[in-house]
Amino acid sequence: MKKRTITTLIFLSCVIFTVQGKAESTRFFNLEGFGAFLDGDPESTAVSEDGAITLPLNISTLYDAPDSVISAATLFRDKIAIAQVDQSEILLVAQNGKSESFYKFTDKLITAMHSDGKHLYVAIGTPAEIYKIDKQGKAQLYHKPDANFVWAMDSGPNNAILCASGDPGSLFSLKGEQSKILFASEERHLRSLKYDAKLGIFAGGGEKGILYRQAPKDKDFRALFDSGHTEVTSIVVQDDVVYAASVTGADALLKEQKTKRSAKSSDIASPSISVRSQLVRVDMYGASEILAGSNDEVIFAMTVNKQGHIIVATGATGREDPRGRIYTVEPKTRRIAMLYQSDAKRITHLIHGPRGMHYGITGNGTSIFKLQSTLRKEGYFYSEPFDTQIHSRFGHIEVFGLWPSGTKVLVATRSGQSKIPDTTWSNWSDDIRAPGKEVSNLHPGRYLQVRLTLSGNEKVSPEVHRVRLAYLRQNLPPFIRKVSSLQKGIALVAIPPMEKKGLPLGLGDKSSKDKSSESKALPGKGPNKTRRVNRNGAMTIKWEAEDPNADQLTYKLSFRKSSQKEWTLMKENLIDSFHTIYSSQLPDGHYQFRIEAHDGKSNPKDKTLKDSRDSRFILVDNTPPKVDKPSVKFSKGRVSVHTNVLDGLGPITTAEYAIDGQTFIPLVPDDGILDSNEEAFTTQLDDLREGVHVFTIRVIDEGHNQGFGETQFTVND
Repeated sequence: MKKRTITTLIFLSCVIFTVQGKAESTRFFNLEGFGAFLDGDPESTAVSEDGAITLPLNISTLYDAPDSVISAATLFRDKIAIAQVDQSEILLVAQNGKSESFYKFTDKLITAMHSDGKHLYVAIGTPAEIYKIDKQGKAQLYHKPDANFVWAMDSGPNNAILCASGDPGSLFSLKGEQSKILFASEERHLRSLKYDAKLGIFAGGGEKGILYRQAPKDKDFRALFDSGHTEVTSIVVQDDVVYAASVTGADALLKEQKTKRSAKSSDIASPSISVRSQLVRVDMYGASEILAGSNDEVIFAMTVNKQGHIIVATGATGREDPRGRIYTVEPKTRRIAMLYQSDAKRITHLIHGPRGMHYGITGNGTSIFKLQSTLRKEGYFYSEPFDTQIHSRFGHIEVFGLWPSGTKVLVATRSGQSKIPDTTWSNWSDDIRAPGKEVSNLHPGRYLQVRLTLSGNEKVSPEVHRVRLAYLRQNLPPFIRKVSSLQKGIALVAIPPMEKKGLPLGLGDKSSKDKSSESKALPGKGPNKTRRVNRNGAMTIKWEAEDPNADQLTYKLSFRKSSQKEWTLMKENLIDSFHTIYSSQLPDGHYQFRIEAHDGKSNPKDKTLKDSRDSRFILVDNTPPKVDKPSVKFSKGRVSVHTNVLDGLGPITTAEYAIDGQTFIPLVPDDGILDSNEEAFTTQLDDLREGVHVFTIRVIDEGHNQGFGETQFTVND
C-alpha cells in the first residue's frame, strides 16, 4: 500500500541552511518544499506538493455570518441551503449572496439535508425525523425512522431516497410512504453515504471506520475496506473506484464546534483533541491505496471537479493558527495542491453547484465561498520566521521559479530580535523583482521573514520553487563554563575516532545539496572522547567550553602558585578540554590554573576572539604525613598507644589503625575531630591475648598521600 501525505496533508521539512562549519562564513537560508511552504502562511497563494507557490483559483465570498455555526448544507433551487445550529433554521443563499429564511424548526438540530430538485428533505433529531419541504416552504413530516440521528442522505435507485442513520447505525430507503431497511450494521453510526448506478451503494461507518458496499443486483452489504480509523466522513465515486475519507477525531471537533456560539471562541485551538485523516482510493476488490494523510487535519468533505480531481475540504486543530483548507488531489499522478486557506478553523461542506461550480462552507463562523475558474490576479505568501541563532548581516536574495510573460514575483524581507514578528521588527525591505540576485536594505538581526508577492493575469500564474538568502552571522567569543580538577590518581586518555570505511554509492544516493560547498563547511578536528584510567600521581585539570558559532577551539593552560603573581605557561594549542600531568612535576603548594580558549583556527587573525577562566586554588601535595613512632604504656592490664602526626600542608583527612595486620579501624584524634595538619592519637587496646603484638597506624592527607607508623609490644599475664 503506497502512502503519501496531505498537509500537513504531508510534506518534508524544508527550511535548510548550510552545515555548521569550522569558520563563521556565509550561510544560506533556503525556503523550499511543500512542508516549509505550508508551515508558512500562504495567505492568498496556492501550494503544490511538488514544491511550488502559485496563484490559486479566484475565491469569492457569497455569504458571511461570523456568529453562526452550520450543521448541514446542500444545493436546492440553484441556491445554497444551509442549516444553522443556533436558530434551527434553514437559509437559502442565492448566487448574488442574498439570503432568505426558508424554514425554521423549534429547537432541533438539523443533521442532514438532501434535494431531489423538487423537494428539500431535512433530517432533525433527536429522535430522528425526516421532513419534506416543497419550493414554497411548506413542510410535512415524511418519515420517523427508528433511530436518533440521520447523518447522510442521497438519491438512490428507482427515485428512492437513501438515508444513513446513527444509534443504531443502519441504512434505509424511502420512496413515497414506504421505507425499507437495506443494511443494519454492527456499528453504532453510519456517517456517510454515496450511490452510483454502476457500482452500487456505499456507506461509511462512524464507529469502526469500515467502508461498506452493496453491489448492483446484490441483496447484502459487504465490508469493502477497513480504514483503521473511527469513521468515514465522505465518499466520492470516480472511474470505477471509490474514494473514502477515513478520519479519527472528526466527531470531537464537530461537538466542540456545536457548543460554541461565536466565531471568536470557536477559533480557539484545541490541542487536546487528537485528529488523523487519510484519503484512500479503493477498488471494487478492496485493494486500497493511501493518496494523502495528515496528523492535524480532518477531511470533512470531498467532491470531484471537471478534470476528475478530488477536491478535499479540511479542518485543523493543534497548530498555533489552525485553519480550514481546500486541496486538490490528482488521482493518477497523486499530486496534491493546497488551493485555499480559510480564516475559519474548519471547512465542513463542499457543494457541487450548477455549471460545474464548487462552493465551500465553513462550519464555525459560517462563510460560503465560490471556487471560480479564473486565477487570482495577485497573491501573498509569508514564510515562517527563520532563526539564524546569532545576530546576522544579510546579503543577496535570489528567487528560483518561472514567471511567464504577463506575470511577476516580488520578494521582500524583514528582520528582528524576537521569535514572533512584532512592532520591534524592522519594516519590510524594498521589493526586489525575481530573480533578484540583489542585496536588499534589510536590517541586521537574528530572525528574518520573507514575503512573496505573485502577480498574474487570471489565466497564467508565476511559480516560485525556492528563495535563497545569504547571511553572515556575527562571530562571538567562546565561553568557558568552569575549570576543575579530578581526584589525584585519575588520568583522562583521549580515544581517537574510528576511521569510517567507505560505502558503495548507488544511483539513488545522490543528494540535491552541493557536496563541494558542504564539505568546506564541515567542522575541523574537535575534542576527542575520553576514558578514565588510574595512574599513580596523576593530576588532571579539565574544563567545559563552548562557542556560539561552533568554531573549532584551541586552549592554553597556565598556572601560578598562591605566593606568586605572574602566570607560567604550561601547555598551549590544546584541542582536548583536559590536560593530565603528574603532581610530582610541581613543588608542594596551592596552585591556580588558567584556561584560555581561542577561536583562531576558524577565523582570520584579526577576527580571533578568546575567553579565559581561572580555577579555584588546587592543592599539589606529594609529601606524605610524618608519623612519630607510637609509644606504648601498660596500666592495670590495659594497653595504651600514643602517637603524633604532622603534615607539611595538611589537613589530615583519614586516620586508622590495625592490630596484628587485621582490618584497619577508624581512629579518632585526641581533640575529637580531624581538622588540621597536626594531630595526636591515643588508643586504648583491650582484651589482647598474651604474646607479641604489632600496632600499625595509617594516616592520609588531602593530597591522598599516606603516612605509616608502627610499633611492636608484648602482653604478659
